[in-house]
Amino acid sequence: MNIRAARMIETPELVGILLERHPETIYAAHGVDIDEPLARKVIAHHIQRSDGTNDGGTFVRVAVDENDAPQAFVMGFLSRVYMIGDKLQAVDCFLIGRKDVSPSVLDQLFDQYVAWAMDNPKVYDVQATWTDILPQTDRFDAVYRRKGFAQCGAVYRRLPHAESEGSVAA
Repeated sequence: MNIRAARMIETPELVGILLERHPETIYAAHGVDIDEPLARKVIAHHIQRSDGTNDGGTFVRVAVDENDAPQAFVMGFLSRVYMIGDKLQAVDCFLIGRKDVSPSVLDQLFDQYVAWAMDNPKVYDVQATWTDILPQTDRFDAVYRRKGFAQCGAVYRRLPHAESEGSVAA
């Protein structure tokens, strides 16, 4: 697969990748759907501002097959540290591919996101995140550590409309 900058015309295909994988997510199991018009707007906005180097700058790369059709993509953006800092941080949004995409392709996409951020002298830190939205995403933990990332917190979830989320540890 070849990796290159995403094109505006590919916005529907990138939304299609999200839609293809959505049934596997914990959100789909709880009746949360993708707002397709909003997804198109968000992705198109990121493609339009891709390769930016200032607050609000974005990064979108696609892995394409031999027919130049997107099979996976990475998307991130630059934001001020804690929204008020005088330096920037790179924030990852999506690192996702079709179900049959090789993990090595996702690895290459991620490396390009990191390189984009690390090459910017205004960037203080690069974020690499994963959640349990898709099965086996916990594998990213070892990948990120191998690439020099350190855990710097945690994400907790509380579902306001869930019948039972189990007990809270004391």
